[in-house]
Amino acid sequence: MKYQNLAAFEKHLLTQLPLPRVFVVVSSCSYERRKILEKIALLICKKEGQVQSLHRDAAEGDLKQTLEELNTQGLFSSQKTVYLEGVDKLKKAELSFLCTYVEKPSPSAYLLLGASSGKGLSELYVKGKKGLIGCDLSEEKPWELKARLKAMLIDHAAQSQKRFRPEALDYLLDHVGLQLPSLEKEVDKLITYGIEREEISFSDVKALCSTEKGLTLWQLIDALIEGSSFPKIEEDVDLGTLFPLFSQLRSQLEHGLAVALLLQRKVPPHEMAAHIPSLKPASLNKTLSLARMSPPLFFKKALDLCFEAELMAKNSSLEPSCILEMLISKLILLKNAHALSPA
Repeated sequence: MKYQNLAAFEKHLLTQLPLPRVFVVVSSCSYERRKILEKIALLICKKEGQVQSLHRDAAEGDLKQTLEELNTQGLFSSQKTVYLEGVDKLKKAELSFLCTYVEKPSPSAYLLLGASSGKGLSELYVKGKKGLIGCDLSEEKPWELKARLKAMLIDHAAQSQKRFRPEALDYLLDHVGLQLPSLEKEVDKLITYGIEREEISFSDVKALCSTEKGLTLWQLIDALIEGSSFPKIEEDVDLGTLFPLFSQLRSQLEHGLAVALLLQRKVPPHEMAAHIPSLKPASLNKTLSLARMSPPLFFKKALDLCFEAELMAKNSSLEPSCILEMLISKLILLKNAHALSPA
């Protein structure tokens, strides 16, 4: 059984007895993936008592030997838990071997599988339909991620008897970004900062929280729209930041292409709003400035580069920061080639 909603997945775990023997957690954020798996491990410990735990990288070492260990009774505990990270990086033969185990898992062991992508794991779910449960967040939409992170941060603050003002929470996510480790770090700072108060206000967030990283990433979009210089990207960019960025960048480029085509058709600027009602006046003015310097071909090529980078993020093992740096480099070359071209 596979869930694509974390809350539904966790609710099912609390009500299902007996626990399944195989768990799969798919998330682009390694920190969040680890937190979910730690919750599962805690649940197993509560049920089984003393448990022997092992943590391994799926792509390193002998997978066959690791799985054989699951069928071996522990010396000091009756149950064993093995956490394999990176099962989406397994070769086809190794994944097939894993599927064979999942089809008939050991009754004295639990297998926890972590992956950054759900690509190639369909056979795993088919083979494990009787004894496997999965939580796959890889297809989560940006607005779904934002809503979920909001709920998680509210709970995180509530553990210290704190509550967020709605505008404070919105500002935090908009300016720090949709990365759970960074957000939790900022919330911890806010809790300590207002230790004697029950409420976290907008002024607290604005005064205390670092927004440099989030702003640096989103300046990439402004660099295209306003024609400013491209920012230097931080090295710890993850997929949780990258996919929302791709989505927003793609939207801006599509608007740019629409405006450039309208200019090509000699449509007066004051009539463009009727053709693109989704663009607010301020955004239309910014896009218009760039479209006057760049032909439609610029936006078409930039969209191709954006799609290419997004596909690479979904299907390759390259670090997210490398993918983003490559995209920026290609956009710089494209921008320089078209900056002085007539619309």
